[in-house]
Amino acid sequence: AEEINKTDTEDIIGRIHFNEYGQNDVPLVTAYVSQDGQWVPWDDSLYAKGERELPGFAYREGREWVNPYQGP
Repeated sequence: AEEINKTDTEDIIGRIHFNEYGQNDVPLVTAYVSQDGQWVPWDDSLYAKGERELPGFAYREGREWVNPYQGP
């Protein structure tokens, strides 16, 4: 683990860095959400910004979900 702590490298997947426990601390996956017919990274989505809500969040809290694709 001591040697791996000194290892920082660039690879085909991008930057690789190991923390003090020998674990790669760079996320290897990106969460996507379907928004307006396209796949958008979660962090860039209207859902992450709080401008839209996924149906499961409303259901979990006992609220009615408002479909953003239907008019009022």
